[in-house]
Amino acid sequence: MIKFAKPLHLYFHSFFVGIWLQICRFMNDCLLEQRTKPMTRSELYTNKDREAQMDSHTDVRLLAEIGKKIIAELDLERVIEVIFESLSSLMDVAIFDIGIYNQATQQLEFPGGIEEGEKLPFHTYSTITDKHRLAVHCFLNQQEIYINDFYKEYNQYIPNAPVPTPILGKNANSIIYLPLVCKNQTIGTITVQSFQYNAYTPYHVELLRNLAVYIAIAMENASTYEEIEKQKELIEMQNRVLNEQKTALEQAYQNIQLLGQLGQQITSSLDIETVTERIHESLNTLMDASVFWIGTYNREKNALEFVGGKECGKTLPYFELDMADENRLAAYCFNNKAEVWLNDYPNEYHKYTKKFAGAIMGEIPLSIIYMPLMAKDTCIGVVTVQSFQKSAYTENHLHLLRSLAVYIAIAIENASLYRDVENKVKERTIEVVKQKEELEESHAQIEKAYQNVKLLGEIGLQITTELSTDKIIEKVYENVNALMDATAFGIGILSESRAKIEFRGAMERGQKLPTFYHSMNDDKRFSVWAIKNRREVFINDYSKEYNKYVKEVQPPAAGEDPESMIYLPLISKDVVIGVITVQSFRKNAYDEYSLNILRSLAVFIANAIENAEAYRKIEDQNQDIRRTNDKMTASINYARRIQQAMLPDKAAIQTVLPDSFIFFRPRDIVSGDFYWFLEKENKIFIAAVDCTGHGVPGAFMSMIGNDFLNEIVSLLHIESPELILKELHAHVRKALKQSETDNRDGMDVALCVIDRQRRVLEYAGAKSPLIYIRHDQPQTVYHIKGDRIPIGGMQKEPSRVFTKHIIPIQAPTSFYIFSDGLQDQFGGEQGLKYSIGRLKKFFAQNYHLPMEQQRRQLRFELMEWMQHERQIDDILVMGFKVE
Repeated sequence: MIKFAKPLHLYFHSFFVGIWLQICRFMNDCLLEQRTKPMTRSELYTNKDREAQMDSHTDVRLLAEIGKKIIAELDLERVIEVIFESLSSLMDVAIFDIGIYNQATQQLEFPGGIEEGEKLPFHTYSTITDKHRLAVHCFLNQQEIYINDFYKEYNQYIPNAPVPTPILGKNANSIIYLPLVCKNQTIGTITVQSFQYNAYTPYHVELLRNLAVYIAIAMENASTYEEIEKQKELIEMQNRVLNEQKTALEQAYQNIQLLGQLGQQITSSLDIETVTERIHESLNTLMDASVFWIGTYNREKNALEFVGGKECGKTLPYFELDMADENRLAAYCFNNKAEVWLNDYPNEYHKYTKKFAGAIMGEIPLSIIYMPLMAKDTCIGVVTVQSFQKSAYTENHLHLLRSLAVYIAIAIENASLYRDVENKVKERTIEVVKQKEELEESHAQIEKAYQNVKLLGEIGLQITTELSTDKIIEKVYENVNALMDATAFGIGILSESRAKIEFRGAMERGQKLPTFYHSMNDDKRFSVWAIKNRREVFINDYSKEYNKYVKEVQPPAAGEDPESMIYLPLISKDVVIGVITVQSFRKNAYDEYSLNILRSLAVFIANAIENAEAYRKIEDQNQDIRRTNDKMTASINYARRIQQAMLPDKAAIQTVLPDSFIFFRPRDIVSGDFYWFLEKENKIFIAAVDCTGHGVPGAFMSMIGNDFLNEIVSLLHIESPELILKELHAHVRKALKQSETDNRDGMDVALCVIDRQRRVLEYAGAKSPLIYIRHDQPQTVYHIKGDRIPIGGMQKEPSRVFTKHIIPIQAPTSFYIFSDGLQDQFGGEQGLKYSIGRLKKFFAQNYHLPMEQQRRQLRFELMEWMQHERQIDDILVMGFKVE
C-alpha cells in the first residue's frame, strides 16, 4: 500500500490552493495586459470607462480574496457566511444560499442560507417531487437561471407550472441560480436573490459564475477530507478481505492445477488399476482418502466390478457387488445416479438405505462419499473415498470429487472403447464439431435477439419521452437500420378527418424525402390497404407478390420502387392512427423475425405519436389558460400595490411608537388582514384586523374596514374603542346590506387607544384578544379575550355592544395584538396548529428584547415551525412597548 509523507487531506488542500493561485495569476495577467497595451487615440478610455475598469479590477481582486478564504474552509455554513459578508459589496444580496446534493436521499440540502442578514433554518428540496422549484431545475438541467421579474419570467424556465411560493422567507423578484460543477459533475447550486425588480445584470451573473468555481473547490475540499477518512478505513478492511480471498484463491488454484494434471494423466490411461493408482497418489493431498475405490459396471452380470482399490495404502483384492443389493451405498449411488455423502455412517445410513450393511472387507468407515460416473447421461460406474474419522468431508471435497469423477468417467469410457477407437473418435469428432457449430449458431442468434430487444427498449424509451411527431420519426430512423434493412423508411399519420395519410420526414438511401400524401380513397396504395384491413403487408418480391394486396400498383409518390417491403398499421387504444413501412431494394430482405421486430416497434411508435398529438392539444389549451392566468395575476398584483398604499407607513408608526414592530405576511398576493394606525391629539389609535377570507375577497373587505375606521375617528370624532367597534359594525352591515341579504362577511378586530395624557391604554376586541406583559411583573402574561361577536355578519341582538378594558400604564409594558393566522398555522413534527399557548410562551420568552429583534425572532420561529407546510391564512402580529 502506498504511504504518503503527510496526511492525504493536506495534499488535496495544496492541490486546490495551487489551482486558486493559477486562477488569480491569470486574472491579474489579463488586467495587466489591458493596462500596458499601447492604445491609439480612438482607443483611449473616458473617465467613466476608467472608473468601470477600476471597479471591475476591484471586483476581481475581491473575488480572489473571497476564494482564498473559502477554499481553506471545511465547513459549509462558514463558507456561506464568508461569501455573504463580502458579496454584498458587489451586488444586492437580500438572500444568499448554497444547496448541496445528497445522492442517498435525492434531495438538495440548504444548511445555512441568509435572508436580509438573518440565518435561514435548514431546509431541503426533493429532486423528484420538487421539479417546479428553480433550484431543482437548475441542478437537474445544469442550467443557469437569470430572472429580473419572478412572476413574469418563471415559466420561461419551467413551462406550464404554477408559480410556487417559498417554503421559507418571502418571494424575491430578481433571482440568479447557478449550478455548482466540480470534475464535470454537478454537486449543488448557488443563488443570490433580491426583492427589487431588475436587480441583476449579466455582469453580476459573470461574477457569480467565477465565484461558483471557488465554492465548488471549497465544497470538494470539505467532501474530500471526509471521504479520505472513510476510504482509509474501507481500504484497510478491503485489504484484509483481499488477503483472505487471495489465500483461498491460491488454494483453489493449486487444487484445480492438481486436478488438471491428474485428469491429463488418467484420461490417457486405458486400464482401471493404473487410473486408481495415479489418483490415489495425489488425492490424499486434497482430502482424507484412507479408502479409495473405482467400480465399473458389467451389464451382463448386473454388478459393479472393483479392481485395485486402496485402503490405508494397501491394495485390496478384486470383488463384485450385485446391483440388486439395496442396502449397499454403491448400489444406491449407481441405480439412482445420485451422490452419497455421509459424515457418520452408522448413524446416517438411513438417508440412503433401510439397513446398516457394514463393510464388505476391511474396517467400517465413518465418513463416505460415493459419486456416480456418468458418460452421455449413462451411469458407467462409481467412485468412492472413505475415512475412518467422523465429519471428514466438506462441501468443497464433494466439489473436488465431482470434478474428478468427470475425468474418471472419460478414462473408463476410453478404456471400454479401445477396440473400436478410430471409428469412435471419428464419430465423436463429428458430433462435437456439429454441437460446436450448433452452439455457435445458437449463441449468435441469441446474442442478436438480445441486442435487438435491448435496442428496441432503448428506442421505446427515447421516443415515448418525445412530444414531437417529427422528432419521433427521426429517432426511429436513426436506430431502425441496426434491426433490419431499412434503405427506405417512413411513418404515415392518418389525418383527423381520416381522408389522407401524411408522410413527412420519410427517408430513402439516407436522404430525406419531401412530404407526400396517400389518399384513403386510393386502393392501389399498400398503406391504405394496411390501415383499412388493420393487417400488415409483407412482400419479398415486389413484382410477383403485390397482387396479394392490390390489383394494380401506383408509382411511388416519392422515391423508387423497392423489391421487399413491410407495411404495419399503427394502432393505439384500438384506433388506427397511421402506418409504418420499411423497404429494401433487395429481394427476400425480410423474414418472420423482421416482422415481429417491426410489430414490437410499432407498439412503441403508436403510443409515442398518440402522446405527442395529445400533448399538442393540451399545449394549445394551456396557452389559452396561461394567457387568462397572466391577466388575472397582473390585475391582482396591481391590487396589491393599491392595498400596500392604503396601509399606514411603518416609519410613521415607529416615529410615534419607536419600540414597535409589525409582522405582516399575506398568504396570497393581496391580504384579508390589515393594520390600522392613527394619531389624534394626545391619543394613538392602533388596530389589527382580520377580514373574512383572504386573497381578493379579503382585500376588498380590508379596504372597506380601513376607510370606515378613518371616517369613524377622524370625521365622526368617536374615540372610545368599544364605541368605535360598535359604529364599525353598523357601517359594515349597512354597506353590505346584511339586513336585507344573506351576506355574512365581516371582520375580527383588536383595537387599542393609548391616552398619553391619562397614561392608560383602552382596549376593545371583536373576537381578537390583547396580550400584554408588565416589565415589573414578568412572571405574569395578561391575556384579555375579545368579545365573542364579530364586526358585521348576522345580528340577532337588538344592539351590538362591545366591552372596553382600561389598562393603567404604571411601568414599561409590552402589548401584542394579532389575527388568528399564526396560531392556526400547521407545522411542527406532527403537523399540529401553532396555538395561542405557544404564541403566549414566545412573548413571555422575548418581551424584554427590542421590538424589532422580537419580530426577527418571531419570523424565524414561524419558518422553523412551518418547514414544508404551506401557509393557510394571512398572518399579522403587532407589538409595541409603552413606557
